[in-house]
Amino acid sequence: MNQKLKFDSKRRSKSFFNTLKLGFLSMTICLGTQFALANSNTILYKVELGDEIQSTVTGTVVDSDGIPLPGASVVEKGTTNGTQTDFDGNYTIDVDSGATLLISYIGYKTQEVAVDGRSSINVTMDEDASQLDEVVVTGYGTQTRGDITGAVASVDISEAIKAPISNAGEALQGRVTGVTVVNNSTPGAAPKINIRGFGSSNNTNPLFIIDGVQTDDPDILNNINPSDIEQMNVLKDGAAAIYGARASNGVVIITTKDGGYNMAKATVTLDMYTGFSNITSTPDLLNAQQHADMLWESQINDGTSPSHGQYGTGASPVVPTSIVGYTRVESYNPIVFAPVGTFTAAVKPGGTDWIDALSRSAAVSNISLSLANGTDSGKYFMSVNYFNRDGVLNNTGFERGTTRLNSEFKIGEKLRIGEHINLSYSNTATGDSQAIEMALRMTPLLPVRDDNGEFAGVAGPSLGNTRNPVALNYRTRNNYNKRFSIFGDIYMSYDFTDDLMFKTTIAGGFRTFDSRGFISLDPEHGEPISTNQLNEQDQTNTQWNWSNTLNYNKTFGDHKVNVLVGVEALREQGKGKGVSRSDYLFDDPDFYLLNNGSGSPNVDYAFDGYNTLFSVFGTANYAFNNKYFLTATLRNDESSRFLGDNKSQIFPSFSGGWLLSDEDFYNTDGFVERVKIKGSWGQLGNQ
Repeated sequence: MNQKLKFDSKRRSKSFFNTLKLGFLSMTICLGTQFALANSNTILYKVELGDEIQSTVTGTVVDSDGIPLPGASVVEKGTTNGTQTDFDGNYTIDVDSGATLLISYIGYKTQEVAVDGRSSINVTMDEDASQLDEVVVTGYGTQTRGDITGAVASVDISEAIKAPISNAGEALQGRVTGVTVVNNSTPGAAPKINIRGFGSSNNTNPLFIIDGVQTDDPDILNNINPSDIEQMNVLKDGAAAIYGARASNGVVIITTKDGGYNMAKATVTLDMYTGFSNITSTPDLLNAQQHADMLWESQINDGTSPSHGQYGTGASPVVPTSIVGYTRVESYNPIVFAPVGTFTAAVKPGGTDWIDALSRSAAVSNISLSLANGTDSGKYFMSVNYFNRDGVLNNTGFERGTTRLNSEFKIGEKLRIGEHINLSYSNTATGDSQAIEMALRMTPLLPVRDDNGEFAGVAGPSLGNTRNPVALNYRTRNNYNKRFSIFGDIYMSYDFTDDLMFKTTIAGGFRTFDSRGFISLDPEHGEPISTNQLNEQDQTNTQWNWSNTLNYNKTFGDHKVNVLVGVEALREQGKGKGVSRSDYLFDDPDFYLLNNGSGSPNVDYAFDGYNTLFSVFGTANYAFNNKYFLTATLRNDESSRFLGDNKSQIFPSFSGGWLLSDEDFYNTDGFVERVKIKGSWGQLGNQ
């Protein structure tokens, strides 16, 4: 079962706008003057006074199959006066009788329609199937998709987020060729992502770049709301060479949403869904009688007389109604088991299905609220999100809250400044890593709890040494893995000319990790733990990178040139430790403090270190007649992780493309309409 509801709400009255402002008041104060500036300049309605007569135009926007397109933008050309279509593709707009309407929709070609005094205008949108003019972020710069010669793949985010995903990396699964994504069974754990196999015998994580923030830690994907993502691109092989010493495992570039300049109205989007998850294709475990028959058959095949501490002796096994010789720990220091008969454990009819006992129908819920707007001098996007997913195993789950602000402002005609900032907090309940294994090994004879309501265990004859998996996970219910993260960037760009642009970006992040795990006593087990133990971990990681680029983009007749050069400095630092202490008097979370244990404290690990990288890079793209394409990239990295002559290295790459289908001899009416041949070569590094 999964239900997902999405609402796109457009401002229709000032009272609605004022209500929203009250709801976001506290966040507005925290976000500072940039947001306040943009909000104060927001234009909800624009009334033009002139010589022409205003008229109301209505109509419907559909695709080539006649299916309505909800959310299509309808704007009066040259103004900020506009609207969007409703769920049925209908729109209404007041414009001058001689105005021109601009109708646009993602994935379709923008259309210009003259009003010419008409009061009804229906529009059929033509699908832009090739998306060749789509701007794709390919590193420090951008290219139109049709000009790309390297191995660059994009994810359709709108499709990916239709399924409940907690980690942005899950959006890659099954959607990008050459990329394998293996999900971890623990809720909230980052999936393992490999791009075209393994590029190293060490760390095989790709480089992740989120709005300029660079890291190879896949946990960063847990810190962003997938609904905030505008574009996700994967650079493979030579296409990743612009990132040099960190590109051998490929690069995943994530760009988050922005508002738009000259938006007709502010857009509020509410995205909610709830659903349930269940284990499927579970192994069929033996019931008690089948388990007994299996043991009898194996002993007969070995040529021995069948016997078992629970099933008895003789030609056929007998399933007992109660565990034979059942007992549990009565006291510790030293460990003493209670006399047999003190405690009893009745056998459940048919035995216990331990997979069923350990698992549950797990709820998942998500709510995201975003606000986007923009004037002729600024734009912004703001969102908040809460996500909660229970694990299908008892006492496991993942909970996350995030908020984001992206904004950009124009200062004059040439200067732009902006920022992206993301804050997140999450908590993961992982359960016990042995629980599933124990569920597969545990005898079906044993009930989950004995007749006294305590967890049942194998402290009896012929029950093995498996631990109760339900008890294992239950005893982790007060453990936690808390993460706090803040990361983002501040950038400034200046257009010297229409063709030459300079951009400087300072990006960075701060992440903390706080973990607590308590190992409780297990008096039901035949080989019980002699003392309990508290384990605590804390880690802090910081990073920053400063990049400066100069980009020249010019078209000379049939020749198109795009050249980018840049310099970058990066530093990463981490510090952390793990401490444990044993022998606690009370098994109570209020007592879980290191100074409450009577055992000797132990430092399990500690680290403190940093690394730096200094880089100079450049890339050049050339296109002739939009049919022949060449790209060359060169990067020099100097890393603190190496010494002497190994400290720096140059990483070149070359690629080319030929749009065969644009040649005169190619039959475009054939089965394949567009054919482009591409090839690339490059050297990539790993540090």
